[in-house]
Amino acid sequence: MANPEHVALVRKVEEWNSWRAENPLIRPDLSEADLRGANLRGANLFKAELREAQLRDADLTVANLSGANLFRAELREAQLRGAKLIGANLSAAGLHGANLSSSWLAAAHLRSSGLGANLSGANLRGRAHWGKPPRDEPPRGRSNCGDNRVDDSR
Repeated sequence: MANPEHVALVRKVEEWNSWRAENPLIRPDLSEADLRGANLRGANLFKAELREAQLRDADLTVANLSGANLFRAELREAQLRGAKLIGANLSAAGLHGANLSSSWLAAAHLRSSGLGANLSGANLRGRAHWGKPPRDEPPRGRSNCGDNRVDDSR
């Protein structure tokens, strides 16, 4: 279950991003949160727990979801243009109608994801995983995506 303080704060993206910068060791818990239609544009959701979160119609344009756990998250019709999803777990996520154009999906786990999403211009280099489901933690390390690397030094 989501941390109610995290759910309230993430809706205020500027405050959320400041809080994340001040608390880099805290892994946000937004699991099962109802964030349908939320404006999360540019949110720092690096390694956030979003398991089974309701993100239908949410705006996650240019958000950083690298290393996030989106297992069974509902992302139908969500806007993820330019989002960083490097190493994210999207296994069994509902992606029908989601816009993932120009997003970074290197080393993302997509097993059993309901595709039907717009992937035009998406970067899938670095082996997006369609097979064996990941462990609880997404893979660590650096991707080969230039300046959009996952920084595991935190």
